[in-house]
Amino acid sequence: MAEFSENDIKQAIQAIIGEKVYILPIGNHHLERNFVYYVKTHSGSSLIFKLYLKKNRWNREVASLELLKQSDILCPHIIDWGKLEDETEWLMTNYFDGYSLSLMQNVIDDHNKLSIYKDMGRQLGKLHSFKSFDFFGNWDENGNSVDNVNSYRVYFDKHIDSVLRELSNQSFPQEKLIKKAIKAVMDNIDILNCVTASCLCHNDFSERNSMVVKSNNHWTLQAIIDFEQSLPSDRDKDLTYICNQLARKSPSYEHAFLEGYTEFCCLSKDFYAKKEFYLLYFGLYICSWSFKQAPEHYLEGIQLLNALV
Repeated sequence: MAEFSENDIKQAIQAIIGEKVYILPIGNHHLERNFVYYVKTHSGSSLIFKLYLKKNRWNREVASLELLKQSDILCPHIIDWGKLEDETEWLMTNYFDGYSLSLMQNVIDDHNKLSIYKDMGRQLGKLHSFKSFDFFGNWDENGNSVDNVNSYRVYFDKHIDSVLRELSNQSFPQEKLIKKAIKAVMDNIDILNCVTASCLCHNDFSERNSMVVKSNNHWTLQAIIDFEQSLPSDRDKDLTYICNQLARKSPSYEHAFLEGYTEFCCLSKDFYAKKEFYLLYFGLYICSWSFKQAPEHYLEGIQLLNALV
C-alpha cells in the first residue's frame, strides 16, 4: 500500500472525475482501515470518495451496493468504482446530508428515537429477506464467492481460528477473563451446526452507521452506510449485534427495532439460543484487534465478556 498525502488523493479524485474538487476528510482515519472524503466538485455536486487501506473491504462494499441497486433499501448509490495505478481500491458514492444517529443521541427525544429504531429494523429485515445465497463468506466485487464455502460451520471455524490466533499473540490485563470466554465459545460452538440459510448481512449494523436527517422538527432515518463488511452469512449474527447495542440502552429500543424487523423477516427459531454465543464471540473479536489500536473499543469488548462469563 502506497503512502498518500491529501494532495495525492485530491489529484486522484480530480483525475477520476475530470474536474477540480474540494475535499474534506471524514470518518475514522486513525483506525487505518480506509480514507473517506467528502468531495465537492467545481460544478457543485457533492459525493463521498473512499480509499481502501485493507483488503477484502472494497470488494464486499461494491458487491453489496451493486446488488442493492435492485432494492428499495436505504443505502448509498454507487457512482463509480475502480483501482488506482498502484492497485489501491476506491469507491465513489452519493453524499447524504445528514448525521450519524450515534452523534444525535442527546438531541433526539425518546419517542422520535423509537420510530427511528423501528425503521432501522425494517431496513435490516429487508436486507436479510432480499436474497438468499448458496455460499457463505467473502465475495469479489462481481458478487462471486471467493472461497466457495457452502457450510456455515466451516466458514465460522475459519473466523474463530483467526480470532484465537490474534488473541494468543498478545498479552492482556484481563487474561483470565478472555480465557474463560474462549472456553465458553468453544464448548458451545456446535450450536452453529443448525445454520443452513445464507443471506446478505451488513455485519456492522449500528447507530454509528445509520444516517438521520431532521425535517419539520422530526428526525427520520435517511440511510444505512458502510457496507465494507457485508457478505452472505447467518442473519442471527447480524441481528444479535444490533439488538445487544439497543437492549443495553433500553429494552424499548430493542423492542421497537424487532417490531420493524419482523414486518419483513421472521425471527429464526434458534435466534435466542444463539444470541449469547454470538455475544461472547463479539467480545473476543473486539478484544483481538483493539487492545493497542483502539483502547475504547477494547474496553467495550471486555465489558461485553464481563457481562457473559
